[in-house]
Amino acid sequence: MSITSAYSQNITPFRGTYYVDPVVPEVTPTLSKSDRMQRDAARAHHKNAKRAFGSWDVGHDSKRSCGKRKPQEINASFRTRHGAVTLDVAVVGTESGSPFISKDEKIPTRVMASSREGRVNVNLFEIHPGRCVDLDVTTRHGAITVFLPATFNGPIAFRTRRGREGITFLPEMARRTSIVRASDSEVLVVLTKSDSEHEPASTSHVQFQRTAGDDCALIGTRHGKILVGISGVDRLDTTVAPPSLLQKLGGLIESKVNTFLQTHAKAIEAKMLGMQDRTSVSRAVARARMAIS
Repeated sequence: MSITSAYSQNITPFRGTYYVDPVVPEVTPTLSKSDRMQRDAARAHHKNAKRAFGSWDVGHDSKRSCGKRKPQEINASFRTRHGAVTLDVAVVGTESGSPFISKDEKIPTRVMASSREGRVNVNLFEIHPGRCVDLDVTTRHGAITVFLPATFNGPIAFRTRRGREGITFLPEMARRTSIVRASDSEVLVVLTKSDSEHEPASTSHVQFQRTAGDDCALIGTRHGKILVGISGVDRLDTTVAPPSLLQKLGGLIESKVNTFLQTHAKAIEAKMLGMQDRTSVSRAVARARMAIS
């Protein structure tokens, strides 16, 4: 179905396939029962986006009220307190879908999926050429699995108290991403689409800026693990990406320690042999002196 603003907050899990077009009138009003809840979702996404990217909505003006910027509406929001969220989502459009549409002409589509306690699984399998997606996936204690389409082109911000060790990139996702910045709780990467002519280049935090028409994703969990891949290419049962930097560093440290211990043991052994040789010589000299006397 096509929806523009879906919202619910239950203890039951979400599960289903949804086609989201931000310009189509709402056809699922029963899922949007509270304007206050909708505003809460928009504010939460506004806060997450500002913290991750330093801005809310690049290239698209928001209405202002009393001199303050009003958060843009969430086009599709799936929120639950304790249940799991499992979604297959496509961002669609009614246009002809010309692949030559400029980035500035793309219409942003904001999709939010969150749970306080449950795990969240989102398979975003399509983005219409005339749309760009602003995806926000969060949970406090559950794990997160996100698949993005091969046409996704833009930044992805991860937040987890597990740090870089809490994020797993499946092989194709790992091949297309480059790290912009990383800390103990945040990682920002840029994902390029499959037909990109150039590999993504590492960029400093100061140089990085979002531009109009970019796709973007916010993925965050306090205590759970995060797994990300390319929809239709990566599989959950395939070998994951190569060991992380910290894992490699841990192996290097272990190797260095073993080498040090082996070298130190040999030095001690040589020293003990030397001491034994000197003791033997001293005893021989003593016996010779006794024989002479």
